[in-house]
Amino acid sequence: MLARGTVLIVMGTFLVFAVVDVDPREAHGIAGALGALLRQPYGGWLLGAVAAGFVSYGLYQLLCARYSRFSMY
Repeated sequence: MLARGTVLIVMGTFLVFAVVDVDPREAHGIAGALGALLRQPYGGWLLGAVAAGFVSYGLYQLLCARYSRFSMY
């Protein structure tokens, strides 16, 4: 959840800057957010941590889907 939150916060920041500056070219998606993380000091480590977070969240969702129990009625 922390990895998703980090990427969404960076994307939201880009969106706010685009609105304030009235420049739609400043709005970036996931690729722009990950690129911004990569350009930071220790960017490779940050990007690796975010990637590990995405992978662990994906595995968690697969386990939830596999072992969830539900009834039709």
